[in-house]
Amino acid sequence: MHLRYSDPDNIITKEDYPCVEAYNNRLECKTFGELNAIRYDFEALHMECLAIRERILGPNNPDVPHPIIFRGAVYADSKQFDLLARCPADWNHYNDRCFFLSRDNETFADALKLCEVIGKQYGRVATLATVDDAGTQKHLANLVAQTNSLEFYIGANDIVHEGTWVWSSSGQTITYNHWGPTQPNNRGGAENCAAITYDAPYGFLWHWVDEPCTFESTYICEMPYVYFFNNAFIKIYYSLHQTKGNHGEGLHRHCLLPNPFM
Repeated sequence: MHLRYSDPDNIITKEDYPCVEAYNNRLECKTFGELNAIRYDFEALHMECLAIRERILGPNNPDVPHPIIFRGAVYADSKQFDLLARCPADWNHYNDRCFFLSRDNETFADALKLCEVIGKQYGRVATLATVDDAGTQKHLANLVAQTNSLEFYIGANDIVHEGTWVWSSSGQTITYNHWGPTQPNNRGGAENCAAITYDAPYGFLWHWVDEPCTFESTYICEMPYVYFFNNAFIKIYYSLHQTKGNHGEGLHRHCLLPNPFM
């Protein structure tokens, strides 16, 4: 978040409240995540307001005899917070991610590249799926069970270090797994890429199996969940008020999130 320009709405003016002359500003958020972090991080807001208060007051500022207090009102403008869409057509939404099931068979490397290409079409970073908890595993198992394919590449691999399985999206070592019986077994010494597979006679009910990375299989891509809004901006507000009996003068600031889809 960064200071961009003086607020043209003149919520508080220099003439009305000289003590806040330099502090009536608009903040513009670069991303939804940035706005959401501010919206929910009351402690950070409180500290920023306290810092502003100190700049206003200074050490024992005689021109501001009344205490300034933090009003903990931080909220989104509900009229401008309507979600219209989450994932593109043919993608499936789960938690904060969108998943795509391919219909074509590719090697692991080609599947990874194709996920990246598909993601760029939507202005996002896409990769092979990271299955990092039981909920995601169950969700994907339900999805692939509705297809005619019996195996789908996911992002887990031990290409760099044999036996150390990591996610292609982050390079982080896997902490959750759903390996099938005797897996991973690195049969033939060259099975370094993971897939979700169904082979009931051998006990594979959408469990993971290691495969040669040159094996051609359908695959699952993932990319971040994105918010679309029906208005140009979303605002959050917070304020400081200088109390004078039953009256007060305040500092109001708001964060604007430009809608990139309008």
